[in-house]
Amino acid sequence: MKAMILTKLGIPKIGCGFDGLDWKQVKELIASIFAGTRISITVCIPSKIFNHVPPPQLKAYITPKEILELEAKSDILLFIDLEQSKKNDWTDDLVNKVNAEYPSLKEKLLKDIRRNVLSWRRNHIFHTKSEN
Repeated sequence: MKAMILTKLGIPKIGCGFDGLDWKQVKELIASIFAGTRISITVCIPSKIFNHVPPPQLKAYITPKEILELEAKSDILLFIDLEQSKKNDWTDDLVNKVNAEYPSLKEKLLKDIRRNVLSWRRNHIFHTKSEN
């Protein structure tokens, strides 16, 4: 850079995309490398990121209630191990509890698992109504 007599350098947020580095640490490293060089550094951020309006903060509440004690209009999110669920003797205590309240849930769930409709990349929603 000295040989080229650079006075300005434009760079992206190096290493902070797919590499997952912390920009605060990368920025400090860049500052220490270029300290005293009199090179002006401009960090370029794509406009879609720069102008991005962050979504509203998620409100999460912690409760001592069991999942089926929640208010009637609460959505229930179940995480299941798809590989385990494909076994003939598969059972899951939480799925069984939810199925007791919504009797068709496990049947629909297992049917979709057998048809390979579920995958770790996709959400799957079952609309059920309490039969109690």
